[in-house]
Amino acid sequence: EFMNKVKTIALDVDGVLLDFTRACDEYVKKNLGIEPIKKLDGFNLNFISMKTRYGLGSDEDVLILLDKMVADGFYKNIPALDGVKEAVDKIKSLDYKIIVITAIHDGAKNDRLENLKNILNLVPDEIYCVGMGKSKSQIIKEVHPDIFVDDRMKYLKGGDKVFHSVWVDQEESQEGDETLVNVHVKSLKEWTDRYLELVTENLNEYYEGAHTQIPLKLESVDRKYKESKDKPLPEEEYQELLKVATHRIR
Repeated sequence: EFMNKVKTIALDVDGVLLDFTRACDEYVKKNLGIEPIKKLDGFNLNFISMKTRYGLGSDEDVLILLDKMVADGFYKNIPALDGVKEAVDKIKSLDYKIIVITAIHDGAKNDRLENLKNILNLVPDEIYCVGMGKSKSQIIKEVHPDIFVDDRMKYLKGGDKVFHSVWVDQEESQEGDETLVNVHVKSLKEWTDRYLELVTENLNEYYEGAHTQIPLKLESVDRKYKESKDKPLPEEEYQELLKVATHRIR
C-alpha cells in the first residue's frame, strides 16, 4: 500500500517558517501601546501565550485582538525566519508533498497563503487552519505525514506516530508535558542542513520497496522552562509569574 506513496512533510508556520512573535510584538506595540512582558522578578521571560505575553485580561480579549489583526491584514506581511527560504527550497527540490498545519482560524487562511507565496514562493499542496491553540493531532492522524515540524511541544506530542518529528526550539515558554521527538533544533534551516537528506534517503528506500526500518532515534527532550537561561523555574513560581497585571483592549 506504500509503494507509490508520495513523501509528505507537515510544517507549522509561526515559529517554524515565519517570525510571528516579533511581528506580533511590533503590531501590539504600534496599535495598542502594549509592550510585551519580558521580565518579571528578575527572570527573563519569553511567553508563548498571547494572553500572558501582552497581559490581556481574558481569552475573549485575545480573540478580539486576533480578529483585529485579521481585519488589518496582519497575516499578509509576517517576515520569514532566518534561513527559511533556503530550507523550503531544499525541501521542494526533494519532491515532498508539503502540508501546512497552522494554528490560525480560517478567516486568515487566504492572507496566510498570500504571505507564504510572496516571501517564500511556497504554495503548499494542502493547508489546514485548526484555530488558535487548538489541537493538531486529528489532522496529523488524517494526513499521516512522514515528517512533522513544529515549535510547540504540545502539538508534537499529538504526532507521536509520525516517522520523524522535529522540534524547532524558539526558547519560548512551553505548555504541556515533556514529550519525545526525533530531533531538537533551533531552526528549520538547521534541520534541513543536518537531517533532511538522511531522512529522505530512508524514506525513499522504504517507499521504493526495500521496507527498511526507518530509524526512530527517539531522544528525551530536556524541556525545562525557558524563563531563565541560568536555571529552570519551579512550577509554582512559573504559575505565579502568569498572574500578571492585565490590559483591556476594548
